[in-house]
Amino acid sequence: MIHVKHFIKPAISIAFDTFVAGISLMCAILLRYDFNIPSQNISLFTIYSLVYMVICAAFYVYFNLHKNIWRYTTARDLMRFCYATVFAIAAGGFILSTTLGFENFPRSVFIILPLLQIAVSASPRIFLRLWHDKVFQTALNSHKSQENVLLIGVNDAADLFVRENRRQKPMRFNIVGAIDEDNNQKGRLFHGIPVLSALDNLAKTLLSLDKKGFPVKMFIIAEAKGEVLKKIIDIAAAQNIIVKRIPTISNLKDGNKLTDLKPVLIEDLLGRDTVELDNSSIADLLNNKTILVTGAGGSIGRELCRQIVKHNPEHMLLLDHSEDALYHVDMEFYKKYPKIKRTSILVDIKNKDDINNVLKEHKPSIIFHAAAYKHVPMIEANPISGIENNLLGTMTLTNAAIEAGVPKMVIVSTDKAVNPTNVMGATKRAAEMYSLGASKDTSTDIIAVRFGNVLGSNGSVIPLFTKQIIEGGPLTVTHKDATRYFMTIPEASQLILQAAAKGHGGNLFMLDMGESVKIVHLAEQMIRLSGLTPYEDIDIEITGLRPGEKLFEELWYNEEGMEKTDMEKTFLVNPNSLSKKETQEKVAAIEAACQQQNEFLAVQTLKELVKEYQPSHNSPYQALNDSEND
Repeated sequence: MIHVKHFIKPAISIAFDTFVAGISLMCAILLRYDFNIPSQNISLFTIYSLVYMVICAAFYVYFNLHKNIWRYTTARDLMRFCYATVFAIAAGGFILSTTLGFENFPRSVFIILPLLQIAVSASPRIFLRLWHDKVFQTALNSHKSQENVLLIGVNDAADLFVRENRRQKPMRFNIVGAIDEDNNQKGRLFHGIPVLSALDNLAKTLLSLDKKGFPVKMFIIAEAKGEVLKKIIDIAAAQNIIVKRIPTISNLKDGNKLTDLKPVLIEDLLGRDTVELDNSSIADLLNNKTILVTGAGGSIGRELCRQIVKHNPEHMLLLDHSEDALYHVDMEFYKKYPKIKRTSILVDIKNKDDINNVLKEHKPSIIFHAAAYKHVPMIEANPISGIENNLLGTMTLTNAAIEAGVPKMVIVSTDKAVNPTNVMGATKRAAEMYSLGASKDTSTDIIAVRFGNVLGSNGSVIPLFTKQIIEGGPLTVTHKDATRYFMTIPEASQLILQAAAKGHGGNLFMLDMGESVKIVHLAEQMIRLSGLTPYEDIDIEITGLRPGEKLFEELWYNEEGMEKTDMEKTFLVNPNSLSKKETQEKVAAIEAACQQQNEFLAVQTLKELVKEYQPSHNSPYQALNDSEND
């Protein structure tokens, strides 16, 4: 049921604006005649005003101006009001000139009228908006009961945040100042908030605010990443200041407000520049194609699937050996990508018959092989399982792809394949060697892509540290000097697709991982981001390198050489490998040792294939180094 009261406020709004239109026209005429209108024209001008009021009312209704809530008036609303007024004046001029004539009407009125009409109608709207936002009260009150915060960054995100904060009753944050990263806005006002200094003077600015009675308890990040963010975190840690960030667009989709601040993530701290992709070449590779992703339930496999669906594949084949992992990725596709045809395949890549049947039935155009065992200590303790999955499983998939005539296959590899000190790394290097070698003289283009650790992947150090912080610590680090390379899962997946689109058979690519990161520093930063103090609130414990672990990771062999490509953050590696025949013979010998369940022989033969493999001093297979020297 529609109530009469629902029409009262819109009716009042239209009546007010229409009345202002008529009065503005008469005032414009009065100004034109210096308040001395010829008596013979008064009645004619009155008719003009009445007709003009009707025309304005029609345009105001057409532009829905009567539906606006005045206390929430925005710049967009005021622009629509200006458009409506200008169109009304133009239409009024045309109608009046063709009906009543303009012989005695001064043309200069058309210049004065819009200025008067817009100013008078907009003034109460602007006043109500200012009053509602309590701009005057904000300028007068210190809000001592609120938490003093400093805004880092003067940009669109900061603008929206300040507006949202002022709409709340009471305001959640007392923003005592803003910091401009580039120092271009210093000394100016941002929504009445003083822009105090550049980032380089942040420590001095905090001291000055403290002396004035405005001690800062929180930094709110609107714009900062990478090294800049590290500097802010260090200053905050030194002064016991909490650091939060304004939510992103994706956060707001979950019903959050801009004032529902988010913690700074380690991904922000290690921030890398956005990747510029050649989307046309990726689209040509994936559009309307049948795509198979092995390990689809894993961190990289699942993200590859998410990136692939952006390019409208005809059919997604989600393959995994883990029922639970496959279930979760299948449910994600069911909810988020219902229009994409998908088939979830619960298969072990080591099963030759099953893999052959999958490829024959579905005939994929490209295979992304992300299935792998990757935990170094686990594979060191179970070498045959690691060899069978990482090397022999890849061999099975490679042979099946070549036999089925799959046009392209992409092997997802790792930096641990470079000068490996563990079985896992050696199996991945051996898988590179077998697949790239097998692709020679075939119609199947097989390429491999290497990269280091990805932030947030299953079993990586980031989720481990997060869990340990929640549990109260300590955080466990293997060595005080241990370093690793990191990139985000989406970035790695995007670069894999880029390499797949432009790579050719036998290519081995390495992704630019940026600078290596000390794990102990990473642990310290994660503790600080949690609002705690390292070694006081939460300790960091050095546990020692585990069997097979390296102190430093590498991305290519010195002997391999590395070339730049036309792809961003992607290099071409020239690997030194055995001949195709030698590689296949060694892999066959490794397979035979695995069938005999002879761990030592299997690893020994793996070492003969991957000559750079030098088991670490704490590895069960360290003796292989001694026997080689003998």
